[in-house]
Amino acid sequence: MLIIDGQRFEGMNLSIERDGRPQAFGFLSGRTEVLRMARTALQVHLELEDGTTLPLAMLQVSPAGTALVTIGPKLLGSRDEI
Repeated sequence: MLIIDGQRFEGMNLSIERDGRPQAFGFLSGRTEVLRMARTALQVHLELEDGTTLPLAMLQVSPAGTALVTIGPKLLGSRDEI
């Protein structure tokens, strides 16, 4: 589930490969308007199935509904304070 400034959005799909590093890159797909909203939001988080919440930064959003993202505890250049 994607959380944008406290508002929850379902129906997102994440493809990511984590290799044990605290920060990872991947692709998030879903409704284009939600991805664009996340690109300019102050806080964006990803809630995993086990309830874990991770900060997420949108690096690039395509018109086709796919975004390049980075996920991790410390996001360089992010406005997220977590």
